[in-house]
Amino acid sequence: YAPVAPLLHIAAFGVLLDWPGQISMAMLTREMNFKRLKSITAVSVMTKLATTIALAVAGKGAYAIVIGGNVMTAVPPALDLLIVRGWRPRRGWLRVPSLGAARTALHFGGQQLLSTLTSSGRSALEAAVLPTAVGFGGLGLWNRAQALYGSTAGRVTDVVMETVYPFLPRSRHDEAQFERHATAFLQVMALLAISG
Repeated sequence: YAPVAPLLHIAAFGVLLDWPGQISMAMLTREMNFKRLKSITAVSVMTKLATTIALAVAGKGAYAIVIGGNVMTAVPPALDLLIVRGWRPRRGWLRVPSLGAARTALHFGGQQLLSTLTSSGRSALEAAVLPTAVGFGGLGLWNRAQALYGSTAGRVTDVVMETVYPFLPRSRHDEAQFERHATAFLQVMALLAISG
């Protein structure tokens, strides 16, 4: 493990920079400031690619991947939050939170956690069942089919989800309207997934 240790130390800086970056992205999503969110994401990708290519051309090997992918990706959103917008935590932020005041946030976080666990469980189930059921040749075909789906119908699904999903909370106070919007959203997503 000794040759990997310096790479892990460098990757740790990425984790350190990632917390303000994640806060920045969550704040922009909550404010529905998608123009700034997409701009920062684009700058982040360009920074990552430029750093990775420059270090690779300079012969830095795995350092190019770790610095570009783990460290430099987090720099633009962190700089935007801490320097451009000048965000700082409010005085007294480190205290025991009121569960009543955080009910909406906890409900949203619980839904996100459940969604992530479901997705991870699906991947774990595939990894456990498919190799014995279809063999490694069949598993290769399955992976290629997933990649093909991701580069065709999956792209459409992602675009629709990222475009429409943030607007659903706007109609949450009118139950009938929210029900219509959510049903239409789920129908379109199911149509895209099934056809894919």
